Amino acid sequence: SLRADFTVTGTTASSATTVYADVTANTVKNDGFQGQVIAAGAGSITATAHASTPDSTLLDDAGTATAAVFNFATVNDSYTITDITLTLANATTVSTVRLKDGNATVASLPGAATVTYSGLVVPVPATTSTQITVELDLNTVGFGAGSTGANVTTTLTVARARNSQGVDAAVTESNPAGNAMYVYKAIPTITNNTLPSSLLTTGTKTLSAFAVSRGATGTTA
Repeated sequence: SLRADFTVTGTTASSATTVYADVTANTVKNDGFQGQVIAAGAGSITATAHASTPDSTLLDDAGTATAAVFNFATVNDSYTITDITLTLANATTVSTVRLKDGNATVASLPGAATVTYSGLVVPVPATTSTQITVELDLNTVGFGAGSTGANVTTTLTVARARNSQGVDAAVTESNPAGNAMYVYKAIPTITNNTLPSSLLTTGTKTLSAFAVSRGATGTTA
C-alpha cells in the first residue's frame, strides 16, 4: 500500500518562534498529517471464452461464420494486445481467419491449422474487458477442396500484450476455445407445414406434413 504524509511548520512574526501545525500541547512535534492509504497491486491481463461464443452447430460451406469470442480482462493496469495465436482443429474448409474488435476488423490471415497475428494494437483500459471475435470465411467442401464434416473448433493458444509502461507480458490463459462446429456441403433444414385441418373426424386425415430444404449451396439427398 502507499501513503503520503506531510508536516507543516512556521515562524511567528513577533517572537521568531518555530511552531508546528501538528503538535500535542503545542510543544511536541507529531509525525505529520497522514494522507489516504492507496492499495497498489500488480497489473494483469487474462483471456477466457466469452459467454457470447456461439453454440455448437453445423455450418454450410458458403459464407462467414463466427467461431469464437474471447474476452480479454485487465486488472490494475491498461494493456495493448499485440500478439494472438489461434489453432483450428481442421482448416481445410477455411479460407480466411479474421479478428474483429466490435464491428472493426483488426487483422485477417489465410486459413491454416495455426494462425499467428503479430503487431496488433488492441487497447484494453485498466480494469475493463474487450471482446475479440474470430470469424471464418468458409471454403467449398468436396473433391480437391475441404473435407466434409470438418471440425473448425478454434482455440486461443498464445497471446501477449504491453502494459501502460510498454513492458511486454504474457496474457494469462488456459487455451480457451470456441464450441465445436462442423462444415458440410449442404445442410438439410426440416420445417413443419400447415395441416389441412387440426380436427380428427371420419375419413382419411393428414397427421403430419413437413418440408426439407437445403442451404445456400450444394444439394441434399
